[in-house]
Order: sequence, then C-alpha cells, then structure tokens
Amino acid sequence: MEKYTNRFSRTLAGIAIASVLALSLGRAPVMAADHTPPPLHNANEYPCFETHKAEHVSIAVDPFDTKDKEKFFRFDYISIGFMPIRFIVQNDSDASLDLNEARILFVTQYGDRINGATLDDLDRAGGSLKLHQPGNVTPLPFPFPSKPSDKHIKAINDDYDQLGYSAVTVAPHTTASGFLWYDVSGLEKPELKGAQMYIRLVRTTDSKGNMKELFNFNIPFDKYLQMQ
Repeated sequence: MEKYTNRFSRTLAGIAIASVLALSLGRAPVMAADHTPPPLHNANEYPCFETHKAEHVSIAVDPFDTKDKEKFFRFDYISIGFMPIRFIVQNDSDASLDLNEARILFVTQYGDRINGATLDDLDRAGGSLKLHQPGNVTPLPFPFPSKPSDKHIKAINDDYDQLGYSAVTVAPHTTASGFLWYDVSGLEKPELKGAQMYIRLVRTTDSKGNMKELFNFNIPFDKYLQMQ
C-alpha cells in the first residue's frame, strides 16, 4: 500500500541502505560554502517543468544530483544516498494555491514511488556517520569532544529549516520554492533515467473560498539528463 507524504509527513524508506553507504565513505560530509542556493528562475526556464495553462500554474523540479551542484549545502547528501531536488511552484493565477495535502513523489523508471525524506530520516542517516570516523577527537581537558554526529545533524537541521520547501499556500502571482530530499540509495545509476516527479492534490482557492483540484503534474527528468 502506497504511503503518501508532503513537507511534514514522509517515510523512512531505505535508511539502512543509506547508512551502510555513509559508513563506507569514512569521512564527514559537511560542506564548506556560503549556503546560498542558485538564483531562482521562472518555472518554464528549467529543463523539467509542466504548465497547466488553463489554471495558470507551473511547477518545475531541479535535481541537485552532483557534488559540485550541491556544494552550497552544509552537508553532502549525495554521500549518504539522498538527492536534493528543488521544487518550484509558480502561481500566475488570481487564486491562491493550497498544497496542504499535496503529494510530491519521485517515481522511478520502474514505477516505484519514493516519498520525500523527513528531517528524522536525514538526521538518522547523517548521524550514523559518528561510527568509524577518524580525526574527530578534541583534546582534554576542555572543551569536551563533540560527537561527529552532532555536527552533521546541526548542518542537516539548518539546511532543512532554511532551505527546505515549506510553503503550503502560494499566493496569486507569486512563486514559492525550496528543497525536498529523496532517498535514491537503492536505485540504479543514473537514478534520474526514466524517472519523473508526480505531484497531485494541488488545489486552487478563489476569493470566495471555492476550492478546485488541479490535474496531476507529471514531470520527467529525461530532458535534464539530455542537457548534461
């Protein structure tokens, strides 16, 4: 049975695999950057987007699938099998968009649906790096050494809070964006081949409070891969 998710409710799928991958790397993947994401563009300027002309709504997704592209994050998510994907919702209509119950799923080439990671998912995978990590001991007597996982979890929490997608309402003629993280550790590489983002239960609410559900969005990643 499929279990859906949004920004606030996501699954624990694949954490064991991600943890094993992280341990095999033998290093602490905390990034050094100014933590400013690339400038935001109109949704139709990204390789992966879909526009519903009748509703005047466009959604784009931008995968951060390489270490170079994700270097502004505080943490190296690719090293633990998680792919950050930027989610952009452009509302050119006169009505508000409601994403409170939106389902934003990564669908593999085989049709498997992957829910976005929760903060607990990311913390658990990142925290596992405290095992077998050399060079992380602070000399006594003071200050007491901090666990490598403390640094990793703080980096992850700061990224999630400051960069994660959180807009459940998108006002008319505005754009909302942020990052979602997906556990792709068990997928064949390239993970984006034949995959797509599937978004449903996006609703529009007019000035009178009337609500209407938009048609589903199906956004393939193939065009993005072709441009690499």
